[in-house]
Amino acid sequence: MTHCVLLGDSIFDNAVYVDPGQDVTAQLQQMLAGGDATARVTLLAVDGAICEEVVAQASSVPAGATQLFLSVGGNDLLRKFDLLNARAGTVADALLKLGTVMDELARRYLEAVDACRTTGLPLCLCAVYGCSFPDPRTQACADLIVGLFHDRIRQIAEEHRLPVIDLRRVCWRETDFVRSVEPSATGGWRIAATLAEFVGQATGSASG
Repeated sequence: MTHCVLLGDSIFDNAVYVDPGQDVTAQLQQMLAGGDATARVTLLAVDGAICEEVVAQASSVPAGATQLFLSVGGNDLLRKFDLLNARAGTVADALLKLGTVMDELARRYLEAVDACRTTGLPLCLCAVYGCSFPDPRTQACADLIVGLFHDRIRQIAEEHRLPVIDLRRVCWRETDFVRSVEPSATGGWRIAATLAEFVGQATGSASG
């Protein structure tokens, strides 16, 4: 039986932003049940969660789970957005400040990954997307910061031989978002479809 567990933040826990049955969890459950009536999806992700809160989520993974998906870090990044308005003497000073922030975020993200890995279950990292801000300047800065964060996530994934889903390639249209940063029903469908495809490929490889 396939039993997927979703950990992290509102990229998975988006029910409050969409109509009933259109959240990521419900749509993934429906997609998986189409090929396996016994398939289950458990949502442990919490809207607004940051990296350090994944430790508690991972400790609640239910028995019988077969696949973990982790998407976290977006709220950690949003908390650092005030950095964009900080004064810096030179470009080098600004880059050094940004590098320090990325080092801190990478450390917190690794702690979340390690918490998931202690379960001994297959883990797939879902790297955060770039959102859809109406202000071009804010969007450009968000894309830059998310890109830097992605590099750190890729490094962690390679070190631990973990698969990564780049959600920037899944959700990038304006209609994929609600309130600029939350998955809409359409964005949720795209995320769910991507996870379902991953599960199908993983199940096929295991049976093969």
